[in-house]
Amino acid sequence: MPDNSIDNILIVDRIVETIALCEGYSGKTREIPLGLLPPGVSEGDVLRDTKDGLLIDRDETSRRRARNAELFKALADRPRTGSRNRFNK
Repeated sequence: MPDNSIDNILIVDRIVETIALCEGYSGKTREIPLGLLPPGVSEGDVLRDTKDGLLIDRDETSRRRARNAELFKALADRPRTGSRNRFNK
């Protein structure tokens, strides 16, 4: 049975040259050399720290990307009110 503890989950925030900057639920950021990560890792991937090392959780990554797309669409589809823009005077 997989360990679903939030303590073993990292999100790849960004990749800078040969380093992946990953954030845990605590908000703490870790710098991890790309050579220590699974092949094909990309920004936004969910990583699980397992006894076999860091693995990409493709199901959780897909679920989060779909949810973020829904949130973005809802935000983009909101009616705009012209008076709320402080630059529109």
